[in-house]
Amino acid sequence: MRKALLILLLVAIIAPLSTVLAQPYSATITTDKDVVTVGETITITVVISPPAAGVTITIKIIDPVGAERTLPPETTDTNGKAVFHWTPEPGIREGVYTLEVYISGQAGVAATKTIKIVVPPPVGGSDLLIDKLELAISYIRMCIMNILSELIIVIAILLFATIALSIIIKKRR
Repeated sequence: MRKALLILLLVAIIAPLSTVLAQPYSATITTDKDVVTVGETITITVVISPPAAGVTITIKIIDPVGAERTLPPETTDTNGKAVFHWTPEPGIREGVYTLEVYISGQAGVAATKTIKIVVPPPVGGSDLLIDKLELAISYIRMCIMNILSELIIVIAILLFATIALSIIIKKRR
């Protein structure tokens, strides 16, 4: 009985101590692209060192204003690698996002990386703007042409009136 209690006591002391003394993992995070357009899928790869299989990795994504979302956790393979895929959905904010890596059983952020999310212009959006600008320029040209033609008519009338007056004045002399 004493031996059993002694073994239990040793296990109770050694088990937590081994967790404290265990070497923590370090992590590296990479992505297949640094700029992601909404609707595109980005591949996020986390590699831990020393390599170990079965370690749970979580990625937290923080948007430009601090809102957070967490991807479903993945476990590392025998090379210590976990792969995530994320597709920014329509309606997401444009800007710089921070990816934070968390390793199960370890406190704090193990690694970070920033990426930029861009929102594509709406279909026909840029062409529509160009069309509106071209229409506005055409309208301005038409207005200027109308003003010029009116001005030419006024000048012609004034010139005709001047000639007519000079003829009338000459006849009176």
